[in-house]
Amino acid sequence: MKRLVNKIIRYWKLFGVLTKLSVMSVLMYRANSLFMAITPIVWAGSMVAFVWIIFSGNETFGGWNYWEVMLLLGIHELIFLGSWFIFIGNLERFIQEMPLGKFDRILLRPVNHRFLISFNSVDLTSIGGLLNAGVIIVVSLSHLTVKFDLVTIVLFLVSLLTAYLTVY
Repeated sequence: MKRLVNKIIRYWKLFGVLTKLSVMSVLMYRANSLFMAITPIVWAGSMVAFVWIIFSGNETFGGWNYWEVMLLLGIHELIFLGSWFIFIGNLERFIQEMPLGKFDRILLRPVNHRFLISFNSVDLTSIGGLLNAGVIIVVSLSHLTVKFDLVTIVLFLVSLLTAYLTVY
């Protein structure tokens, strides 16, 4: 058991170092970082405007009201951007680098190669989108009458974890 805990701690530390390197590479170009911070706001605004335009003439659409659709949109963005934030960008980069022979470099390292392929860098452009998705979810829930209890929250978190595992 102690060996498993040490291994988990080792990989968390390695993930922290990889995340720090990702932050340093993104902040190297300040203007690019500024535009990457503005882009998620524009994206969320366009999504909200699109849904608002659809519901401007109707109160419901297929049995769904505006705030229910916004909640669904927020949860979708949470799953999509969360998976992109963590590992989808790395898998895409792996597919591009594989024909160039860069996989040998990963295989020679004393770390699980699947871990390095999946979590080599963190896509920090998704942080703003994740925050926007959280705001959309909170605002939508404030307009809906949803009762929360411990079982509902645990089931939602299990569903979220299952969604991430399915995407992975």
